[in-house]
Parts: sequence; C-alpha cells; structure tokens
Amino acid sequence: MKLIEDMLYTAKKEVRDNGVFFMLWGWLVFVAAVGEAIIGYLHPEKITFAISSWLNVQVDGILWLILMPLGGIISIFISMKMQKTEKVRTWFDDVMKYLWIAFGAVLGTIIFMMGYLNLNLFPIVISLYGLALFITGGMLKFNPLIFGGITCWVLAIVAIFTVGIYVNLILALAVFIGYIIPGHLLQKQWKEKENVQTT
Repeated sequence: MKLIEDMLYTAKKEVRDNGVFFMLWGWLVFVAAVGEAIIGYLHPEKITFAISSWLNVQVDGILWLILMPLGGIISIFISMKMQKTEKVRTWFDDVMKYLWIAFGAVLGTIIFMMGYLNLNLFPIVISLYGLALFITGGMLKFNPLIFGGITCWVLAIVAIFTVGIYVNLILALAVFIGYIIPGHLLQKQWKEKENVQTT
C-alpha cells in the first residue's frame, strides 16, 4: 500500500511539474482565440497578405499560424530540460505520455481537416480538450481538471449553435476554465505542499 501511495505521489509531482504545459498551451490558445475574435470583429471581410509569391495568409488566421508552432518549440525545450532532471519514470508517466500524444495527433488531424472542409469543427476540438482533461483529472483525483473537462463538453454543445467570431470566444473560455485555472492551481498546490515538507 505504501508503495502504491509513493508511486501516486511521484506521478502527481510529475504532473505538477508538467503543469507548465497546461498554462503554456492554455494561454497561447486563449490569446490566439481572443485575438482572432477581435480581428474578425474589426475586419469581418477576408483580408489576406502575401508571404511569398505562392503563399497568401488570411489575417484572421495569422495568430494561430504564429502561436501554435511557437508553443510546439517551447514545449520541446521544456520537455528536454525535464528529461535531463528526471530521476524515475512511473507507469503514470507513460499513460500520460501516450494520452497526450494521442490527443495531439487527433487534434492535428482535425485542424488539418478544418483547412479543407468548410465546417465548424470547433465543437469537436473542445470535446477533445474535455476528454483529455477529464481522464487526467480523474487519474490525478484533481477536481479542477475534471470540472474543466466537463465544462469543455458543455461548451462544445454551445459551440454547435454558435457562429462567426463567437466560436473563438467559446474556445477561449474552454481553455481558460480547463487549462489555465487548473494549471495555476496545480502549481500553487504543490508549491504549498513542498514548503510544508521542507519546514
């Protein structure tokens, strides 16, 4: 029993350390979504500019084009830094690893389809957020992540009946509740516990 408790503690600590990813991606998606909503409000017409003679980019998608690759680069550097200091790897780490790799793969596929299909796939994206958050929160027994996952599912239904720039605002609300708030709470919770243990 003590071994299981120690493994769960180690797993939670690892996710605490990785809570930076919740905040990183939460804020990046939040800024991109809100920014795109503002751009769409100010410029409802489709404005494009030429990056080169063969590539034109719509202004209402430029923030996604910039911030998402930036988040990927930052995530790689953070992961490499964490691997250097990683002392022990648990089953929980592997479960979380494959869960979020699968999440990223499916999300990437959906985003790729959005570029070719003239459909509102944001409800599916938000539902996918909810799935990953709910599973992670359940395994951690961390209620803010569970609540964030459920909230994403509710907002996904709302997004079905939402049009135009307002879909971006629904997405921003989803990541704020599902990613940003739980990410900050994870950091705060474990900093407090570490302070108690070191005193």
